[in-house]
Amino acid sequence: MADSTRVSEKELERREGFIRAGHRERHLIDPFTWSYPWKGAGAMLGISVAALYLQNRWNKKPYYYAIVPRLILVGAATAVGYAAGALREKHYQTRDAVIEHYMQLHPEDFDHFNDQKKMENRDKILMDRKDRLLAKLEQRNEERKGLNEEGSSKSDGEQIEELMTEIKKDLDSKKVDSQKIDRLQEYLAFSTNNRQSKAIQNLLEDVRKHKLAQSSGPKFKGFSFSKSQTTAASKTVTETSAPIENKTTVSLSAVSENVIEGLNVRNSTLLFLRCDRSLLIHNCDNVHIYVAAQQVRIHTSQNLHLHVATRGAVILEDSTKVFMYPYR
Repeated sequence: MADSTRVSEKELERREGFIRAGHRERHLIDPFTWSYPWKGAGAMLGISVAALYLQNRWNKKPYYYAIVPRLILVGAATAVGYAAGALREKHYQTRDAVIEHYMQLHPEDFDHFNDQKKMENRDKILMDRKDRLLAKLEQRNEERKGLNEEGSSKSDGEQIEELMTEIKKDLDSKKVDSQKIDRLQEYLAFSTNNRQSKAIQNLLEDVRKHKLAQSSGPKFKGFSFSKSQTTAASKTVTETSAPIENKTTVSLSAVSENVIEGLNVRNSTLLFLRCDRSLLIHNCDNVHIYVAAQQVRIHTSQNLHLHVATRGAVILEDSTKVFMYPYR
């Protein structure tokens, strides 16, 4: 402990004799030298007399108006103040007695204030802790400065523009990276810039058209969910299901069946035309699915990226890591 915070025995005695109630010499003129009961009584007497005087002035009454009951009230208020002061004095006396008794029973708890060696060791420990804390704070400030400089070098908008430029180059070279498309879709999900969101949507539409153009089968000419009349010959085709089983790294499109069933498909991209009824998926992993159907049912699958437009519902059972995106 520093010398400036030490208190000498003489100063302690002076404070105890000057501050503790009942040790100062009493003067009638100085109310701070009175005991607590008389302080309370004097305070209540002064407040009561002042209240009576103000009431008489307000009501334009003489000083002797209702003098007897008022004197009784003043006496009662003074007695209440005296009792409150006595209670406070009793409280402080009990507190001092408890502290002094504890100091007599446990003097070892107060020896460290007079032990110079212990104080010096404590000062060293505190200084070491202070130095370590300052070193940690400086290190954190340097790390934050580095992160701020890296973050300020490229904003989110610039990163999105660079990513879109790379995807456009890939489209020109007819090679599309699925990871870049996923990153662009994440940007679209959290983007707050309407103009930029529209540009991302247009680019994703170009990517979808590119995938449809690369796949084999009839060309996509649009679809709707309105019911249409079909011939008996076409019913024999559409009412059967189209199974897709045990496929890996496949890009499939232009399937237009009433019920489409996918089994054990891995690492694939499935592009479907309009499906009048439902799409059923079993045991698929890491599959990107583009479909517009009445209903989509997925069982025991994982790592699915669904670009779905449906009038019914998407039913998930025993599936994990299923990501939903708008159908574009």
